[in-house]
Formats: sequence, structure tokens, C-alpha cells
Amino acid sequence: MRIKLLSYLVAVSAFTLVGCDSKSAEEYIAAAKVQYQKNDTQAAIIDLKNAIALDPKNKEARANLGKYYLGAGSFVESEKELRRAIELGEAKESVYPDLVKAIYYQNDFDRLILLTKDFTSSDPQVQSSVALFSFLAALKQTNSETELSNDFSLMLGDDKILAQVYYEFSQGNLEEADQLLTRFENPQQNHIEKLIVTGLLKAQLKQYSPAISALEQVVNLSPEYYVIQFQLADILINAQEYAKARTLTDQLLKINARSAYANLLMAKIELHDENYKKAFDTAEIAVQNGIDSTQSNLLAGVSAYKIERTESAYKYLSKASKGLPHDHMANRLLVDVKIRLGETENLAEMLEGISGQDAQKSSLLESAAMLKFREGDLEGSKSLFS
Repeated sequence: MRIKLLSYLVAVSAFTLVGCDSKSAEEYIAAAKVQYQKNDTQAAIIDLKNAIALDPKNKEARANLGKYYLGAGSFVESEKELRRAIELGEAKESVYPDLVKAIYYQNDFDRLILLTKDFTSSDPQVQSSVALFSFLAALKQTNSETELSNDFSLMLGDDKILAQVYYEFSQGNLEEADQLLTRFENPQQNHIEKLIVTGLLKAQLKQYSPAISALEQVVNLSPEYYVIQFQLADILINAQEYAKARTLTDQLLKINARSAYANLLMAKIELHDENYKKAFDTAEIAVQNGIDSTQSNLLAGVSAYKIERTESAYKYLSKASKGLPHDHMANRLLVDVKIRLGETENLAEMLEGISGQDAQKSSLLESAAMLKFREGDLEGSKSLFS
């Protein structure tokens, strides 16, 4: 009897709770707008999910959820909801400004350009926003062979200024771009993109403090936008803030331990901290996973040299030297490695390219000459000794 009574009370309590929270989809949508205006984006998202649970085909709830996801930095989810809103009949004009941003922040520039190719709007502000992000996508296309247009006639106000900042930046006119940063009138409009370009531009001007501050704000606002975390880590290294760079890079490696760029960044940090074995391991992972560059080969080669992995040092320094000046430190190390391995080919030419008359160069010359002597190349040995 007691068990039946308890079950009855639980059922009544549950019914009472449901009855107390019998909001309609429209009420949830209205509540979400209030929460969003209070900057409580997560609460707004929850309200809209409740609205959609009650009315899955509510286009307003879908469109607003896409907008709020965009504000929270959840770009894939944002695109999904915005596209669903269009499918349900929401006007493209009201959705496209957010949709192009959601695609842009997924770094899917080709798809964005294809989407907006023939887009026109009778609303000048909508047209301006879409034109801005179409321009930014064209700017950041990796395989673009067409000349970048600087026709900003469809853009208005801060959209036009932001496009001009990026254009001058891309042309190497850093001071002109920096001056344009002071002309923004509405800081909240495209707030994230303004912070990004400020951070990247200030870093190029070696003004590291404002650069780091701007990009840290982006990371806080959009924690899933990992591209900026990579760029911030690189700037922290250039600013010699290695402890902060290590913390950030560790977080990136926890997400993807085989990330080529994250391992490249960690190799720089480990080399600075004289952890040469770790520097070699991470640099090698970077090379193996796609960053086969002068920088990555140099990091791997120098680290291998420090831990006396002579053959690996030879492999990576040989590749790195092709992109470096003759008198670069790496070529001194490469000569030393070749001597250790008993290889005499092109030694004389390489040593001629190494500048200076310091003790290290003299030692290399002497070692190379002795190697030539042991091989019976007396003329070559004599030339190096001289």
C-alpha cells in the first residue's frame, strides 16, 4: 500500500511540474531573445531547443538558433540550423549574413564563394555583409590564381573599412592598414573579425602585447575556432612568451596529437627550452604529417644534431639548406655532419659560402682538409688548409 501511495505522489508531482512549465514554442522564442540580449547565449540556445522540440518546423526558432550558435562559436551547428530555416521558408536575405559567416569560420572559402556568387539583395546592409565575407574568402583562398579585387562599392561603413584593412595588409602596407584600424565606428559589428585582423596586423608590426590581447579575446569568444589558437601560439613564441605558448600548444595537441602545425609549434618551444629529443620528435611528426618546409626541416635537423643523430641531422639539414642563405648557421652544421659521415662532396664550395673567420669555421676547414688528406686528395686538402 505504501509503495502504491509513493508511486501516486511521484506521478502527481511530475504532472504538476509539467503543468507549471507549459510554455509554447513562441514563448520560448521570446524568452530566448531576452536571454540573448542579456549576453546569456547558452540560456538562449536552450530556450530555442525547447521551442524546436515543441515545433520542429518553426523557421524562426531555427534561424535564431543558427544565429545564436554563430555567436557561441559553434559554426557547424550554426550552418545546419540556418540551412534548415531556409528549407522551412525563411527568407534568404534574413539568413545569408549569418550563413556566410558560419561557412567562413569553418575555413570553407571555396564553398562560400560558390554560395554567394550570384547573390543580390535589395537591403544594402545585407548586401554589404555578404560582399565583405565573399571578399575575405577570396583573400584567404589558398589556390586562388585570380587577382584580388579592391572594389568595395557594395560595402558600407565598417564593412568597407574592414575590407580595406585586410586589403592593405595583404599588399604589405602595414602602416596604412594600422591607420585604418582607428576608423571603425561600431566595435560590436563583426567584432571577432576586427579582433583577428588587429591581432595579426599588430603581430606583423611586432607590437606583441596588443596582438596577443586581441587574439586571446577571440579564443575566449570562439573556443572552437582553432585556427586562431594556432596563430596565437605562434605569436606567443615570437614574443618569447614560451610558457603561455606551451600551455596553449599542449591543449591543441590534446585535441589532435598528430597535428602537423601543433607539433611544429611544440618543436620551436622544445628547442628553445633545450629539450632536444622532444624537439626532434615533434619536428619529425610535423614533417611526416605534411609540413615539409624549410622551417620544419631546420628544426628537425638542428635538434637531431644536438642529440647526435648524425644521419637524421644530415637528412633534414640537407633539405633545409636549399631554402637558406649560404652563411646560415644550418650550413655550418651540415658541413660538420658531412665531415662526421666522411662525405667530401661539395665541401669546399659549401665552406666558401660560410662567412666569417671564426674558430668554428677554422675548425671545419681543418677537419675537411684532414678528411681530404686521408682520402688521398692532396690538392683538395692543401686548398682547404691554405
